[in-house]
Amino acid sequence: MLPLAPKVSVIVDGGGRLALDALSADIRLRAIPTAEGPALHVALAGNVASAIPLGVGAPDQAVNIVMRSLELIAARGPEARARDVLRRDGIAAFRAAASDRISAASPPPARPRAEAIGRHRQKDGAFALGVGLTFGHAHAGTLIELAHVAKANGAKWVRPAPDRVLLLGPFSEANATATRIAAERFDFVTAPRDPRRRIVACPGAPACASGLIAARALAAELAQHLPPSDDGTPVHVSGCAKGCAHPASAPLTVVGTEQGCGIVRDGSARTAPSAYLDPADIVTEIVRIAGKTREAVDA
Repeated sequence: MLPLAPKVSVIVDGGGRLALDALSADIRLRAIPTAEGPALHVALAGNVASAIPLGVGAPDQAVNIVMRSLELIAARGPEARARDVLRRDGIAAFRAAASDRISAASPPPARPRAEAIGRHRQKDGAFALGVGLTFGHAHAGTLIELAHVAKANGAKWVRPAPDRVLLLGPFSEANATATRIAAERFDFVTAPRDPRRRIVACPGAPACASGLIAARALAAELAQHLPPSDDGTPVHVSGCAKGCAHPASAPLTVVGTEQGCGIVRDGSARTAPSAYLDPADIVTEIVRIAGKTREAVDA
């Protein structure tokens, strides 16, 4: 077993409708068509826009290319990532490791973002169904209930998809609809414009010892008062200042503090709040702020 850093990752993108372009990884493989048949484009240290292209290899050489690249990363130490090797040795080190298994090629273009939630017709005419995990989370018992319904409706597999979505299938069109209705009853997200998709929330109290507010419970209450939206503008609800669920800045952040719920505009959970409110009053205030923000955008 290679002594790799805990977060070293490899993405394998089959080139289908639901792209993995937005995800960052140490090694990215993406299936592309060529005159000789399907091939795999390999890139390093980033998402589709930022990764450094290594080249194109045949599918039957993919494992060797990835293993050679991982061996190169592991040789730099147990905390090394692909970006560290690139910074120190450049792309030439990876090309030498891949040897004659890969040839230089321009990276394939990014693909338009496709919505994962909903029905997806497959090549054979059957349907896959995408359902979202509410705030990226579901209880084991709820997942088991969904699996039982999906199986009864003909599903044979379940697979993870981008944006915290599960894909289930294959279904007939009618059975996909029946499974969607059941998923909605189990509190999964079944509509792309569901307000819960605008909210990022960690477990918060009492699930997390660091949580000072019940972040997910507050997020669920807040979602009931937000309108459906296509803009994806996130509201971050964090149980504490660590901001584990969304370390980056957000237009609006609610953070648990010893003084109550802190409100941060255009900052992260670590940013000093501009105001503090009692949890009982926070929903009304956030809805007011979100409404003003939307009015300003529409204007």
